[in-house]
Amino acid sequence: MPPISAPLGTKLRDLRPSEAFQDATRRSLAAGAGGFLVFGALNTFDVIPAPYHSIVVVSGMETAFFVSLALWVAYYHRRWILGFLGAALFLCLPYFVNFVWITFSHLSLIYPVAALVIVAGLAVEMIHRKISGPQPEDEIEEALIRNLIQEMDSNITWVNRVTWLCFTVAVVLLPVLLLR
Repeated sequence: MPPISAPLGTKLRDLRPSEAFQDATRRSLAAGAGGFLVFGALNTFDVIPAPYHSIVVVSGMETAFFVSLALWVAYYHRRWILGFLGAALFLCLPYFVNFVWITFSHLSLIYPVAALVIVAGLAVEMIHRKISGPQPEDEIEEALIRNLIQEMDSNITWVNRVTWLCFTVAVVLLPVLLLR
């Protein structure tokens, strides 16, 4: 099992791809906190117009996180053009998504923030994995999962089958009884 974090002083490029992405994410979280502090300070000094206080602070935090993440992944892979394109996209995307959300919806800003963090974070991770290519630890994980599934399939007894049948019948009958 890989270590949770790299030892202090280890360069990002010396890490395996999964560890490098975790390290880049941690560093980007620090950048996101810095973005929150900078835009919060601008908000405190009334530099940001009143109707946009929370939108600009939250979008600034997201922007700092994603720009930093894109640049760290670009640094790891030595793909600077891709990193700068990602940084330029993430420089505008959080503001655009949050302003469109506030314009057309009067719901909380939590929804677009959560959606953007999940979707954009997974997109950056998928790009990182695609550039990294298959890794030996991925093959080991797949083999372990395959062995576990085969072991579970061979250990199913008649008691387990009857139990699952009872649960299935109960799940089917419950809506019928409730809708009656």
